[in-house]
Amino acid sequence: MSQSNRVLPLCCFFAFWSSCLGLLAAEPLNPMIDYDGFLREARLVADLRTDRRISETEFANRLSDPAVVLLDARSRKKFAELHIAGATNLPLPDFTAAELENIIPSKDSIVLIYCNNNFSDEPTSFASKNPVTSLNIHAFNALHGYGYTNIFELAPLLKVSDSILPFEGTRASGIKASQKPSPPRNDESMIPSEDAHLSNDSQPLFTPYTAITILFILFFAASVGATVCAYRLGKRSF
Repeated sequence: MSQSNRVLPLCCFFAFWSSCLGLLAAEPLNPMIDYDGFLREARLVADLRTDRRISETEFANRLSDPAVVLLDARSRKKFAELHIAGATNLPLPDFTAAELENIIPSKDSIVLIYCNNNFSDEPTSFASKNPVTSLNIHAFNALHGYGYTNIFELAPLLKVSDSILPFEGTRASGIKASQKPSPPRNDESMIPSEDAHLSNDSQPLFTPYTAITILFILFFAASVGATVCAYRLGKRSF
């Protein structure tokens, strides 16, 4: 057997086993998991979100439209504790085409979303997440992946205690109680109360220091008068 004839079988042998090892090392195929597709969606959403992240005021204004769907993708427990009034809860792990169709009338419907990372003063109901794992990011990507095109996200970091947005839930009453506004100031607040007058009237008019001062003035005036009288009498006698 020539040298070339001996090399060819060896090459085929190594090529065969290399292919086998490559197949063993490769990620198992699963048509229901498409990470490359996820990355493509994320790139599309990255450009779209720039114009779809809206202010608190615009968010509140859009809530007045009955056709708008306000979606809360947090857990059912956290939703029950506290949520923006009028929101519909569908936790992110429960997103499916059928579940989304039950709460969103059409793919063109306006959908408003918010998450834990929109509120900084309610760590119990709105526990902050790592910014790169923010629920808004995943909810936006998921909704877009299911074909919904009119998604708007609450952009700013707010305080529930200062927000113009209304809240509901088992903890909402306690929060409202702690948010009682201070009574407005008016002109009457600048007028002394009756108690103030009473307190002023109850103070003594003459203190010991005042009495001594008056006596000293009277004594000085009497001395001056006596001196003047003595001078005049002495002048007449001459």
